[in-house]
Amino acid sequence: MFFILIGAIPFLYVFGRCILPLKASRASKAVLTLILFLVAFKFQILRRFAGPMFFAPELPNWILALAAWAFTSLLGFMIFMIAADAVRFAVWLVRRLARRPKLPGVKSFDAGLNLALLTLSCVVTAWGMVNAASIPEIRRYDRAFRTLPRELDGFKIVLLADLHIDKLTRRADIEEVVRRANALRPDLIALAGDFADGTVERLRDKAAPLAGLKARYGVVGIPGNHEYYSGYHEWMEHLRSLGITMLENETWRPAPGFSVAGVTDPAALRHGGEPPDPKRALAGVPEGDFKLLLAHQLRHTREAAELGVDLQLSGHTHGGMVLGLDRLVAAGNAGFVAGWYQVGGMALYVSRGTFIWKGYPLRLGVPSEITLITLRRE
Repeated sequence: MFFILIGAIPFLYVFGRCILPLKASRASKAVLTLILFLVAFKFQILRRFAGPMFFAPELPNWILALAAWAFTSLLGFMIFMIAADAVRFAVWLVRRLARRPKLPGVKSFDAGLNLALLTLSCVVTAWGMVNAASIPEIRRYDRAFRTLPRELDGFKIVLLADLHIDKLTRRADIEEVVRRANALRPDLIALAGDFADGTVERLRDKAAPLAGLKARYGVVGIPGNHEYYSGYHEWMEHLRSLGITMLENETWRPAPGFSVAGVTDPAALRHGGEPPDPKRALAGVPEGDFKLLLAHQLRHTREAAELGVDLQLSGHTHGGMVLGLDRLVAAGNAGFVAGWYQVGGMALYVSRGTFIWKGYPLRLGVPSEITLITLRRE
């Protein structure tokens, strides 16, 4: 339903505001309406004609990139138009209250402005896609905890989230992420879900560099929602074969006094899997251990805080992708979107994502990241 709505809303709005009032022949309007329909409902069209995997269509890369650019440009155009319409309405209202005459040439001005807004959206989207495809930089944080054992003061965690390896991903980019992560000499590397969009068979070679991740105490990961769309059991088995300890509502103790719990993703409920259960995941934590929880999504964050977790690391939001729209993303993710939060006695860090899902591959003012968190004894 969500993906039907994000196609239907821009289709109806742009059709009603741009195509319907256009002074053009019926044939021209029909062609423009068809193009608008193909762009607005690209998810449904790709699903019907490009293989069974909704989030990983089996088409040439240039078609996938073009479709993503066109759809994202349409969403941007709609947002620009809504803003322009709000200004138009405000001007009309002020002039009406002031009993001023209607401005001349408004219709021709509207058509020209709409074309300018469409061009602007196409250019901004292309720029945002370039930003989204860039290799992430390192974000460094120190965070102090009273519960951290003294012997673990300075414990370094590298957090990677939302790799979204797919047909458009270059293996060289994954190799560079691995190189940058290893260069930080971490004690632990944590991967917070959404590894891939597509089957293991198709993406095995591109995911292979993950086997090169190295940390003093090991590499740990949890599933994201996209693993369930891409063949959950096959990916869990394959990621373990790459040397990643994958946690499914369970605990792993990489060092004395330090426990890592990991939960599954809420998408499991729609795919016959085991839903996330923080209480079960934390059941095996020894008394007195520092408790780190990995949870791809943020629905159980407050429950985790009540269960005594010291630090939760998450992803999923991609930081909101566009500065200014991040508040909308936060509203759909329990109020969290990017960076640090204090939830009761628990610290929460939400990654902006290492890469991004190519269905909406845009970053404007919200750069991707490789995160280095150094734990300190308070």
